[in-house]
Amino acid sequence: MQLLLKQRQRQIGAKNGAFPSHGAAPVRGHPGAGLESRLFTTATDRAKATSLADARVLIVGFSADQLSGLRRSIQRVGVRGIGSTPSVQKLDMFSEMKSAFSHIVVNFDAFEDTESGVDALFTFRMQASEFVIILCSAYASGDDFGTERAAICDATLRLPVSEHRVRAGLMAGTENHADRCNGYRKAALS
Repeated sequence: MQLLLKQRQRQIGAKNGAFPSHGAAPVRGHPGAGLESRLFTTATDRAKATSLADARVLIVGFSADQLSGLRRSIQRVGVRGIGSTPSVQKLDMFSEMKSAFSHIVVNFDAFEDTESGVDALFTFRMQASEFVIILCSAYASGDDFGTERAAICDATLRLPVSEHRVRAGLMAGTENHADRCNGYRKAALS
């Protein structure tokens, strides 16, 4: 079945001029190339454009032993500006530091319980919606880059995290945050 599908794609691509004459792979991004090819090109271009070099990350609620590994991973993905505080109780005071940080990585497990953590993050999000919030927890079932928790965060990472997953979380959180902000702007304009 896969072979038939690939043959059919080649036929369509050759007909539309999306393939070189020798029948090789489609030219990515070519107007005659398939939708999948154009979407891949768009996603690749977006990932290249979304650089973490300009990000300024505040790490909140991690112990000293957790902090060193997380800080090292964040530095390795290209973030230059990193700050930290061990206490989640000080989270609300950072709402006034909008120019100092762009991303906040929060250890959700540092809150007393789930309810107080959700309340604190919800309140913080209402006061300072400009921040990209990445929630981290050892109790999360896995990494979640969806928007189900948009009221409190832009992405969720399961602890412990690797360098690759930190990068994916920061990138996904940045994109989700931008989409959320653009959605709010569109709703306000209509």
